Amino acid sequence: MIQGEIWATLIDAVRGDKPSPPQQVAILPPANEMFDLTTTRLMAARQHPPIAVFLFLGVLVLVSSLLAGFGMAKAGSQSPIHLFGFAAIMALSIYLILDIEYPRLGLVRIDTFDQPLIELRKGMDSIPENAR
Repeated sequence: MIQGEIWATLIDAVRGDKPSPPQQVAILPPANEMFDLTTTRLMAARQHPPIAVFLFLGVLVLVSSLLAGFGMAKAGSQSPIHLFGFAAIMALSIYLILDIEYPRLGLVRIDTFDQPLIELRKGMDSIPENAR
């Protein structure tokens, strides 16, 4: 795994001929933070609600449509605005919930999710050459 190779290289670099505490403080904690962020990011990407939640969401849509249909059936005529409005709101609500659940696939993107990793990389790039 790449993480193991990076960690082994960092340990070898810090242990060198003359190991110095400033060198260890400048290199090892940011690398450890990078690995922690990567693990957290990976776990967040793999965690999704159980399928029962999505099934319940579908049942909720069907039941609310049934109730709205019964309510509109009593009226003499149905308003097309209400019909299409209800259908659009339900469809957009379901789409938004699913889109937020999978932030890299849909229209609503959560790009700030990677920002800690980008900032950590910039911090690691700013380490002077003589400290590496």
